[in-house]
Amino acid sequence: MGELQFVIRGFKKLLKSVLPARASNTISAYRSRNHQIRYVERMGIPKDNLAFIRAYGETVMGGPFQGLRYPASELGVRPSVPYLLGIAEKELHGVLNTAFSRSYDCVINIGSAEGYYAVGLAWKLRIPAYAFEPEPRERHYCRVLAKRNNVQHLLTVRSWFSERQMRQFANRRCLVVCDCEGYETNLFRPGTVDWTRQWDLIIELHGREAEELLVSRFSTSHCVSLIEAEDRHEADYPMLHGVVGNPSAAISENRPMPSRWLWAESRMEKEGRPGPDSKASADVLDISSSIAGALNRHHR
Repeated sequence: MGELQFVIRGFKKLLKSVLPARASNTISAYRSRNHQIRYVERMGIPKDNLAFIRAYGETVMGGPFQGLRYPASELGVRPSVPYLLGIAEKELHGVLNTAFSRSYDCVINIGSAEGYYAVGLAWKLRIPAYAFEPEPRERHYCRVLAKRNNVQHLLTVRSWFSERQMRQFANRRCLVVCDCEGYETNLFRPGTVDWTRQWDLIIELHGREAEELLVSRFSTSHCVSLIEAEDRHEADYPMLHGVVGNPSAAISENRPMPSRWLWAESRMEKEGRPGPDSKASADVLDISSSIAGALNRHHR
């Protein structure tokens, strides 16, 4: 772990110990966004973003949200090329395609950032989406993105997702995408997981402990799988050469490795449904019932 990462993690732990969860997470989100902006500027990404837009435009070129349009005014201050190429978190494309074949009442995006999933899923599925994001600049951009794609009437943006919201959505069929920077183990506890029985959830995991705890907690009510993050290779994207100055940095998601996501499918809703498509199955590491049971007994 680098010295900067060590200091950041120590600061986050200190905040959590002295401030209420909502306040500490809001401050953490604000600092994380500032850190991202500094990283983007240091790596010369704004210049590469603009070069990419001049060459290929502002519309997502591939992936599950192909055709989604990004506002050019905001693309320079974030790692935009993976989103415009349609390869951002490409490891999730298989399970997203599986989700697209199902029927949901709504989307819940916890830690929505600029709205890639909240807006993208509202646009793709034409159902209400609820975006929860503590960072105010990201909430603003999420609304701008929704308006750009004419789904502002489907989007509700809020700052904080708590147990109260979980109870409100408990009896609805929801598709949930969660990236809450480590708060997932506090949010999805043994007492609250029961409210998610009708939900399908994609949860970005932050650390081995979170992985073990959430596999254990969801294994009774959901079919649980893990999805492994993969490295990006600039050779796979020849269209970038001669367009951007640093192709490797342009496609990087700056993700610590190894990283994983949890894919938890509601057992209640999955009964009688066909399994994931072959691509999704190839991308997913299945968790056997015996391992999940052992983890459940150990962490309950």
